[in-house]
Amino acid sequence: MDISFQEIGDEKYHTEVLYGLLKSRVHSISHITIPTIEEHSNFVRNHPYRAWFLVKYQDQFIGSVYLTEQNTIGININDELILKILPYVIEKIESEFEPLPAIKSVRSANFFINVAPSNTHLIRALESYGCKCSQVSYLLR
Repeated sequence: MDISFQEIGDEKYHTEVLYGLLKSRVHSISHITIPTIEEHSNFVRNHPYRAWFLVKYQDQFIGSVYLTEQNTIGININDELILKILPYVIEKIESEFEPLPAIKSVRSANFFINVAPSNTHLIRALESYGCKCSQVSYLLR
């Protein structure tokens, strides 16, 4: 499979690619409106992630993947490709990282993935990969 991962750095190019991917994203958990390019650039420079990668498939960037200090894996991949790409994403994370030790009421001992309820492509891909739903979260407004 022609897939590669590029670790996010300070390069302006990474910021631009990520911003384009963000603007084209259909599903979101963390924001309602798209940030300005300045806000986005600041976020990329100071990102809170343990690791963050651009995902490239057949010479085209199709999404990004991040890992947090809470053992959360964030997966933002093109809907049409997620079923094909998911095993490579999970293999990448599991082969290069161990979950951080559990902290009761703070961090699970396992990696987990939050998914927007509208992201049925990712939900189906995770279920077909053998992942189990462990939690449903609600926002208070």
